[in-house]
Formats: sequence, C-alpha cells, structure tokens
Amino acid sequence: MSEKRFFSGSTVGMLIACKVISDHLERNISDLSKVRTNWTPAYVADLLLRVGNVAAACLGVKTRDLLFDATNTLTSLIGPAREMLASLKTQINVDFGDDEVKCVSILSKLGYSTSKKVVKLNQSQLVTQLVTFKRNLTAELQTEITSKGIPADLLKKIADMADPLDKANVTQEQLKATVKEVTGNLVKDLNALYKEIIGVCKIAANHYKKDSIKKEMFTYSKVLSNQGESRVAKEKPETTTASKAS
Repeated sequence: MSEKRFFSGSTVGMLIACKVISDHLERNISDLSKVRTNWTPAYVADLLLRVGNVAAACLGVKTRDLLFDATNTLTSLIGPAREMLASLKTQINVDFGDDEVKCVSILSKLGYSTSKKVVKLNQSQLVTQLVTFKRNLTAELQTEITSKGIPADLLKKIADMADPLDKANVTQEQLKATVKEVTGNLVKDLNALYKEIIGVCKIAANHYKKDSIKKEMFTYSKVLSNQGESRVAKEKPETTTASKAS
C-alpha cells in the first residue's frame, strides 16, 4: 500500500520549518520547560538531531548541511532586519511627514512596499527590499536622511544585511530543487516528525498567546509561509508504493 504524507508544504519546506521551530524551542527552553517537564535541553538536542537525520535521509548530508547553514543565516538576520527597517520607516515618516511626496519617494527608493508592512513581508520579499535598499542608498540620499537625526550606523547595518541574506535565500531556494524521491519509510519518518512539531507548536503558541511575535515563531503555517510556501504546496512524488520502497 502507498504511504501517504499528511504534512503540508513541500518536503524541504516542511523540514526547514521543523528546523526553525526546533531552534525557536531551543532558544526559549528556559521558559517553555516550565510548561512541559519533558521539554528539556536534552529533549531539544534529540529533536534537532532527529530533524537533521531525516533531512539527511531526504537530501543527503552535504545538501542538508548547506540547507541548514543557509537557514541559520536567514533565521538569525531576518528578525533584526525587520526591526531595523520598521524603525527606519517610522523615523522617515516623522522626519519627512510634512512633505508627503518626498517622504513617499525616499521610502520607495529604499524598497518599502506601499501595500505591505515590513513585518508582513515573507523571506524573499524582505531580501528583495534589502537588496533594493543597498543599491539605492546613495551618498546623497544618506546625507539627506541622516541630516534629520537618523543614525548613519542604522543605515549601514541594514545595507550590510543585504548580501548575506540574499546569498542564503538563493542557496535555500536552489537546494529546494534537490529533493530525493521520498520512499515509504521516509514518508513515515516525515509524518512522525511533522506530528511532533505540530504538537510543540500547539502548546507553545498557546503559552505565548499574548505575545504575538513569539506566538508566530510557533505557528507552523506562518513559518512555512515565510519561505513563500503555502500549506497546500505539493511535492512530486507525494507517495510511493511499498514495493518501490523495499
């Protein structure tokens, strides 16, 4: 019989989401260990090991390592990038608010969307803005902005994030196309991993229900969509026969 997967998103998208959520659990374990007595550093280490092992079985060790390295870079920089871009936008709106045309022009040159807040941008959209930001931040524009009191260091920090994030995003997207055929046993492993991560998400998201930022860290659909994937994304092949897996 065929082994059907019940996880949403592509295989690689799901594995990235599991890695990211497990990392979030590790960073918040001192708090979340009070919610679940079996959520210990040892449990998180084992969970991360199992995520890595399943990923290696699906992708190969080398590709797994490249993918997870890119994911680590993205995870570590996306949060600070969003915060700094949001802060800068607020300051520009205050400093140039009396001249709407100029204000809109500056924001547009720096890649800000007129229809989406920075916090709503997915990973690729955020990288696109950072690349635009770095390309269009001329010395003249920087002087105009900093003359109002905005720190030049803030502009530099934002611009400096463009290249590493762009490189990591490109690497992640390229590696998504290298998935091996999913066999029967791997589908079982992927389903089991997904079920465990969803359980972690339900408990942690409920714990952080009054903290929207941390709640999103443990919302599977949010972590998945941040990659530009949807819950209904499909993978080929989705299932495999038992005879093919043997």
